[in-house]
Amino acid sequence: MAKSRTRKASQKLVIPKSVDLPRRKTLRVGRNELCPCGSNRKYKDCHVSEGQAYLDKLVREQERKKLLQEQKEAGVPWYKRLITKALN
Repeated sequence: MAKSRTRKASQKLVIPKSVDLPRRKTLRVGRNELCPCGSNRKYKDCHVSEGQAYLDKLVREQERKKLLQEQKEAGVPWYKRLITKALN
């Protein structure tokens, strides 16, 4: 005699309605605005060929500088900040 297997209704998968993900920080520069590199040239004449990769690099550098400044204000010793700087 073969036994039939049935699933219980109480074993439902619970899916959350929304998930909080960290926001991606992006830098947007118009073609005719000044380039964020500080060259006083228009973005289209300076770094437009490098595209979004260049802008992402600038955002990462700004975040790293902000992190190091926060650590300095919090009293983190210089050698620990140096390690943090090397890892980023």
